[in-house]
Amino acid sequence: MSGEVLYSSVKFTRKPGHQAAAKLCAGREDYVTYATVKFAEAPNSQQQQQTDPSRTAVSLVYCVLYPELCSLSSDPTPPVSAAGKASSYRQPALVLLILCCLLLAAIISLAVYHFRTKEDPEKYTSLSTNYSSLLNQLQDLSSDYSNLNRNHSELQSNYSKLSGSHSELQSNYSRLNETHSDLQSNYIKLSGSHSNLQSNYSRLNETHSELQSNYSRLNETHSELQSNYSRLNETHSELQSNYSRLQKENSALKKHSTELSVKSILDKYCPLKEGSSKERVCKACPEKWVESNGKCYYFSPDKMNWNSSRASCVSMGADLVIIESEAEQKFLLENDKSKPLLGNAEKNSYWIGLTDAATEGTWLWVDGTPLNDKAKYWHGNEPDDWKGEDSSGEDCARLAYLTSPANSLKAWFDASCTRQQHRRICETTALINI
Repeated sequence: MSGEVLYSSVKFTRKPGHQAAAKLCAGREDYVTYATVKFAEAPNSQQQQQTDPSRTAVSLVYCVLYPELCSLSSDPTPPVSAAGKASSYRQPALVLLILCCLLLAAIISLAVYHFRTKEDPEKYTSLSTNYSSLLNQLQDLSSDYSNLNRNHSELQSNYSKLSGSHSELQSNYSRLNETHSDLQSNYIKLSGSHSNLQSNYSRLNETHSELQSNYSRLNETHSELQSNYSRLNETHSELQSNYSRLQKENSALKKHSTELSVKSILDKYCPLKEGSSKERVCKACPEKWVESNGKCYYFSPDKMNWNSSRASCVSMGADLVIIESEAEQKFLLENDKSKPLLGNAEKNSYWIGLTDAATEGTWLWVDGTPLNDKAKYWHGNEPDDWKGEDSSGEDCARLAYLTSPANSLKAWFDASCTRQQHRRICETTALINI
């Protein structure tokens, strides 16, 4: 049998003389395990003394428990079914059972070896001791197997419960995840709305403060107005009373004024005849005024600036002269010839009612009518708006009697309205046409 491998099929049954084995394998006669025993070349006596059968059996068990640490590739594969092999690696309890059976197979192998070496008493004693030790180990493995089996059942039950809980938690997690997404979206929307509301609140708060301040001021103003109203009401009553009194006085004064006005007009246009207190002689123009073509003209002897001259004419019920035709221009120049000459044209000048003070270059008469191109009588390069005397220029017109050239109608000059002073020609409508 040198170098040969022996496969032996062992069926474990209960025997009265082996209580530990019977306890382990009770009710498991249907489990069949194949044990492998390899016989190499027959060792000599010295090699047999160095070989320990108990170590060989323990090494076999150790290789079964930890196959990755043993190199058993040189051994042939035992005829174990694929289902049995897969089951031995998947279930810890089945693995322990197989280990127990392998341990028994090792014991049987040792027994066979014992019978072959029974001639040596020392080896027999050693084998017997190893056998007892292996039986003790078998009992410990049986106890561990029972504990592992119970733990396996408990773990299996706990695994089922945990699997159910895991499914529920997975479902709850999915729902919570969806809810979290919805809440996240709602949170973003609410955050935007909150920002807008916060901004609106700030603006409203500022507006409220302003309104509160305005209300306080208006309240104070209202109190003042109420007080003023009371005083004004009292004043109104007094004024109402005074108005009634003044109205009566005004009626009397108006009556008296009318009488005085009529007397003034009569004295102005119809003075009393010399030597008579009742007889009057009526004229078309007031005394010292010259009548021409239904108008009355006044040539002043004194000098004023243009604005004062116009005010003086208005106070007499007239205004500065408005020249509308060539005939009127000739009349004014001829009437001016009858006045005494003062040495130069500037001293023989009269203000007329023409000015461009409103808009430079746009000449208007005092009644607002523009200058007619067919009736304008500027002298030479006039108007030149000379600013040597007045920085604002020359904005008012004057008429001057010129000795040269003779009989010239071009006798208008522009002059400073405030710096220069000249005589004036006032004009009004005649009271009656003669």
